[in-house]
Amino acid sequence: MMRYLGVVEGFYWMDHDSINGRVGEFSHDGRLKLFEVMGELNRQYDVGLNTYLYDPKYFRERNNRGSLQDMLAGKLLETIQTAKRNNITFVYGLAPGHSSHWNYHELLERAALVKNFGGEIALLFDDSGGCARDDQMIMQADLANTLNEHVGLVGICSGAYSGDLMTRLKPLIIHLNHKIPIIHVGKEGWNRSMDRSHLHSFGGHPNIIWDNWMAADSSEPRRLAFCPPLRHSDDFCSAVEGYLLNLCFPEERIVHMIASLIYLKTRDLGKTVEIM
Repeated sequence: MMRYLGVVEGFYWMDHDSINGRVGEFSHDGRLKLFEVMGELNRQYDVGLNTYLYDPKYFRERNNRGSLQDMLAGKLLETIQTAKRNNITFVYGLAPGHSSHWNYHELLERAALVKNFGGEIALLFDDSGGCARDDQMIMQADLANTLNEHVGLVGICSGAYSGDLMTRLKPLIIHLNHKIPIIHVGKEGWNRSMDRSHLHSFGGHPNIIWDNWMAADSSEPRRLAFCPPLRHSDDFCSAVEGYLLNLCFPEERIVHMIASLIYLKTRDLGKTVEIM
């Protein structure tokens, strides 16, 4: 049974791609509106649309090295409470980068604040310099185990997150608590379709798919794909711990993407729905 079904605010949206002066991450009000849209769709179709992972790459350094009061522009509590009112788990993407930057006390303090407010933590090392090295993966596993012991952990995404992951992630797999899911994107960074061949045993670690089919990091029209993903295996959802669809910017572009999750899940359950 899939535990996490939802979306990721996980794009790069740089200054040169600004749209009407907007850049970086969703607005606070726009994000809260997305929670309401997800909640309403879930109430109508009852498919377990229950997860929002926050990890805008543009603001990673601010979000992981600034003061606790700066998290989500000081609106962390309101953000998590609004998500909870719509039966959505807000997952904060903690992305500390290379181990030379770590401060265990600050990381644990940040994770504990999110947890105390009612959110959850995912540990993310994707697209961080040097984080696909074997020595770094061993340390990532140690940090993940520590966080999991103190606050719980939704999952970990290492510096290697696509391709032959059984080989590339061996140091992480060996040292990581077997109950912690591994987050990855499948065979390629962008996959037009997915089936069980994209998943791995990971020594018993569950799979959480971070799907990039609509993750455009540029405002160039040719980079945007508006058709929903094809899924060749009808039992794909039952084989994963979670499926998270990476969004793009700005907020108004992605309502149809969230709706596509209903099609994916209901198809897996053998249902047919018409989304108005």
